[in-house]
This record gives sequence, structure tokens and C-alpha cells, in this order.
Amino acid sequence: AGMEIPLLKERFGDRITLVGNVDCRWLLTQGTPKEVKEAVKRCLDEGGGKRHILMTSNVIHRGVKPENFIAYLEAYREYYDL
Repeated sequence: AGMEIPLLKERFGDRITLVGNVDCRWLLTQGTPKEVKEAVKRCLDEGGGKRHILMTSNVIHRGVKPENFIAYLEAYREYYDL
């Protein structure tokens, strides 16, 4: 939808919870595990913690490469500040 997390955070601050921003159309289907991990880290950094729910635009569909989904989960576990 063309939404950029930093702009939304600037405009709305902690008044909303953001959802998404991991591309399931290209990144998870055609990208590399390294690109996925970099995107997840950037998304978590930009999301600013507890007011952001990391996920794809809608689902993990059957076109997603299993190794990219694993990289997605590994990056979340590595970079999310629990």
C-alpha cells in the first residue's frame, strides 16, 4: 500500500499499532535468506518495538520458499527485543 513505517511512526507515534511490512510477493518468494533477514531487521528497527506486529502483507502463501520463511522466523527471534 506504499506505507513506510518511519513516516507512520512520525505521524501517529504510539497512538496506533502497525502491522506488516515484510514483502510476501517478491522477497519471500524470490529473495535470498540473507535479504529476508536484512528486511526483517530493518522492519523491526523501523517499527520501534512493542507497537508493531511483524508480518507479511497478508499470509504466508504456498509460493514462499521454505528457506525464506525459516530465515524470517530466525531473524525475528534474533532481532526482536523480547
